[in-house]
Amino acid sequence: MLAQAEMLGGRFEEARRLAEPYARRSADERMRELAAALVARIESRRRQAELERQHAYETTRADAEAAGAAQPCDLPVRGGPQHKRLRFEGSQVCGRLAEIECADVGVVLRVETAAGTLRLRAEDLRGVRFITYTTAVKTGRLECGPRERADHVLVTYRTGRTGARGPDASDGEAVAVEFIPEDWNP
Repeated sequence: MLAQAEMLGGRFEEARRLAEPYARRSADERMRELAAALVARIESRRRQAELERQHAYETTRADAEAAGAAQPCDLPVRGGPQHKRLRFEGSQVCGRLAEIECADVGVVLRVETAAGTLRLRAEDLRGVRFITYTTAVKTGRLECGPRERADHVLVTYRTGRTGARGPDASDGEAVAVEFIPEDWNP
């Protein structure tokens, strides 16, 4: 009965571990038959759950691709990355937040990515959504200047056509900075 309860709870390995000894070595022939039937049901349910999990993954991925937008860096999960709709509108990139430059005319977030460094402007830090998904980054007040450690981030920004060149040039307007764990796929 315990093996059956484990199976119904989706704990297939534990259910199998409990039922198999009875299916192989029970002195009572009826008990062996019942346990063997239960082991077969456990395996059938495990395969069905795996197929459902794979179908859900493929459906979610197809929905994200059909919508044309999935997170560029996703939390790894068994069976593949977790695809989900974008939380904020705009272009997105994964990288490391290296510096927050503060000036009288606004702030610039310097984000190092695989493709190079992005400079993203904002009027002030209150205009940018900061969210953390990791305990390595404490929420609270952000300081100007180089970051003590360049944290992994998913940055959302709007590309802009500013005519500024040189040190005032930017790659767009910062919308959101999501601090992500280091084991997420960049």
